[in-house]
Amino acid sequence: MPSRKALMPSRKALVIGLNYPAKNSLYKTCWDDTVLVENFLKDKYNFPPENISIMKDDGDEPSSWPTAQKIIDALTNLCDQCRPGDTAFLYFAGLTRKDDDGKQGLVGSDNEIVSGDYMKTIANGFARKCRLTIGLDAYRADKIFEDFFMETFDRAKDPRGVVLFTSCQEDAYSDSIDIKLSRLIHKSGGGKVTNKELIEKVKKLVQELPEHMGHEQHVEMHCTSGLEDLQFLA
Repeated sequence: MPSRKALMPSRKALVIGLNYPAKNSLYKTCWDDTVLVENFLKDKYNFPPENISIMKDDGDEPSSWPTAQKIIDALTNLCDQCRPGDTAFLYFAGLTRKDDDGKQGLVGSDNEIVSGDYMKTIANGFARKCRLTIGLDAYRADKIFEDFFMETFDRAKDPRGVVLFTSCQEDAYSDSIDIKLSRLIHKSGGGKVTNKELIEKVKKLVQELPEHMGHEQHVEMHCTSGLEDLQFLA
């Protein structure tokens, strides 16, 4: 018989940061984002360190980097491990790009795309048994929300659902440290807030920021309809 501890709801996370060194990318802060996210998950939201998986394209061996397929495998594994009542969190800092069907997807270290159809399928897999919260620090991450999650979950009545937060919209300076979702959530103080309260805090923080390299600071932050009043990462 499983132990009482084994039957208790658990908190699990997959945290991905891609600087794309093989492409000489302008993205330079995504590795740092993973550290910040890992710390606030542990310190503010009681995620056990052993339940937080980190994927980065650092190190000297590209074969160990998070390709699109490795990201798919890690997400599938996280979904398989989750049980009813668990709390799951996915964070991705990196690039997005349209796939062959014209839908926005996540770009792996190999420049291949985690397709929109897969993202929709895996999100539904989580929603059937636990609440999944997704944070995306990525250029055009708002298109992922528009293309997939509004269509899939806006009319859903399931209280578990999928909560999606995105940061950069098309006219945002996408690697500005100030508007990174990881930093904004950290600056907001974390703790027990609803998804709606967190969004309001983040938007207020953004309004107080100065211009960056001649660009106004923009952040597009959404939360799945019907789940705004739920506690963030409850």
